[in-house]
Amino acid sequence: MALPKWMGFDCEWGNALLGRSLPRDSSVRASLLLLEAVRPHGVRLDQNRALPRAIPEEGIDLALTPPAPLCRAAREGEYGRTWMLDRCPGSCAYVDLGHFETCSPEVSSARELLLSWTAWRYALEEARRVAQGWLPRGVSLWASASLTDGGVCWGHHTNTLVSAELWKGLMKPGPVQAGYLAFAVSSILVGGAGGWSAEGPTLTQRGRFLETIVGVDTTGCTGPRPIINSRREPFARGRERYHAILHDSPLAPLTFLLSRGLHALALALLEDRPRALADLELADPIRALHEWDRDPSLRATARLADGRRFTLVEMGREIHARFHRYLDEEDAETSVPGARDLVERFGETLDLCARGDRERLARRIQWVLRHRVLERVRGGMEGEEARMIDQCFDALDPECGIYVHLEAEGASEGLPARADVERFLHEAPRGRAAWRSAILGRMRDEVVAANWNVVETLGSRGRRRHVYDGPDGARLERRTQTS
Repeated sequence: MALPKWMGFDCEWGNALLGRSLPRDSSVRASLLLLEAVRPHGVRLDQNRALPRAIPEEGIDLALTPPAPLCRAAREGEYGRTWMLDRCPGSCAYVDLGHFETCSPEVSSARELLLSWTAWRYALEEARRVAQGWLPRGVSLWASASLTDGGVCWGHHTNTLVSAELWKGLMKPGPVQAGYLAFAVSSILVGGAGGWSAEGPTLTQRGRFLETIVGVDTTGCTGPRPIINSRREPFARGRERYHAILHDSPLAPLTFLLSRGLHALALALLEDRPRALADLELADPIRALHEWDRDPSLRATARLADGRRFTLVEMGREIHARFHRYLDEEDAETSVPGARDLVERFGETLDLCARGDRERLARRIQWVLRHRVLERVRGGMEGEEARMIDQCFDALDPECGIYVHLEAEGASEGLPARADVERFLHEAPRGRAAWRSAILGRMRDEVVAANWNVVETLGSRGRRRHVYDGPDGARLERRTQTS
């Protein structure tokens, strides 16, 4: 039986300052402002305590004219990790490589992950409004779910708990890797946020920036970005945390739910049945990804290792059939809550694609909605003007965000109830996130270090190391060590 697929996300948000005569490093300054706006809601643990910890009372000076060490730290690495307590508790926020980044708590289902994602959307828009109040007239703070400005790409990473055996299988050529690649590459059909490249519209924002099969790089700074990321982050004794970097940051709820939920189900399937998707091995996964990605017509085919050629929809049908068989023969709901509903929605989406029903598809799949809307809005625009319209689609500000406006008018299916999102805005989900938040809240003045599974405190009882070895806590040990 596959392990329960606990999951979380790390999201780098698009951010910049827009307006008159601004200094360089606009994204760094915007991210520092956003980080400062969320700081009152959490516990900050700076890696370099020599750097400034807060914006001065006048509000704007540090963000617009930060000292060189701070600017360099925020641009070249991580700065200001803040563990959240009364906004999205159980998560954390920081600045990394010039972007405001948020990490969700681990949750036990794709539905909960969607709630956590939506909660951070609302929390970030609240932070943007607060930070906007510190800016002079004529300067605005841009915050967006977009992963690219057209030239460079940042990331949205999905972390999933898997067995050590599955993790090893993903990292080397063989049936597990081949099956996973077939699923991952073809999943852009239901998971793409939509984009625009020099060659025209694309299903994803991320796809064209993935250039190799396996690798440790996530940023493209030290090597090509892979489909399968080999960064090893156990954070759970005897198990692994698989760090998937192929996903977009879709605002459309069903696009997010299907992409993350089916990804968890594919991992569970391969954990239980390593050869379940091996016969769908792609001859060249990178080429297949790029060719499928730049063909919104869904007519392009990719060659399999055995010589067959499939369109995206045909590959989806094959994978859907394997998922159905798995659900009929195994208790997959134990590993992936809501699995049957996910597979049913997947099948419905494939049917809509096969019929070419773009109107109904646009209500659930973001790349379809994006292309339909932007084709009308852009008209004959080209170049920089067209690129700016594309960027507006993912903006969180309701005054300029195209998707946010459409969502308010009911253009997307599956939007979570506000009451459910509010719970994730103000309460940590069960398990390790709740444990960590409780310690940070109760002992915030004594905390000297924190990670996902460890909190270290220094108080009257000496230095203590609080360890929680897994996300669920039902079967894993919680212990406290004193030195």
